[in-house]
Amino acid sequence: MISLDATLEGVEPALARLNQFGTDVLGVIEPPLLRMGYRVENQMKEYPPQRPTDYVRTYKYGQAWFTDPVIRSGDQVRLNQGNKMDYGPFVGSEERQAWMHRGHWPTDEEVLNEELPRGVEEFRAAILSAADALGRT
Repeated sequence: MISLDATLEGVEPALARLNQFGTDVLGVIEPPLLRMGYRVENQMKEYPPQRPTDYVRTYKYGQAWFTDPVIRSGDQVRLNQGNKMDYGPFVGSEERQAWMHRGHWPTDEEVLNEELPRGVEEFRAAILSAADALGRT
């Protein structure tokens, strides 16, 4: 399991406003989290160019990627993503990727780290937009 932590800068006043009005802040960031998850899933489904081999691709690895709905736990939200194939971790997991796939297939951690800046900006924008909407009421 990969856990990413990110800091949202410049949202403290907006968060204070949302909390003042009793806004469900986790509900505000769930949509951008899910969008980020689907982008990661789609990138993990992409196949790199096939190396010269007799192997015929089945494309089951790509079809087996999933993103579950957002899960709430206390004051946190998380996303459960993965690959349902037994061999999935040996193809795309940073921790378990097999040597023959290293450098050819992207890993979950690589894709998440690539996607994180865009996701953070979307979280920030969602928070600022929700607080701004309260200011207009």
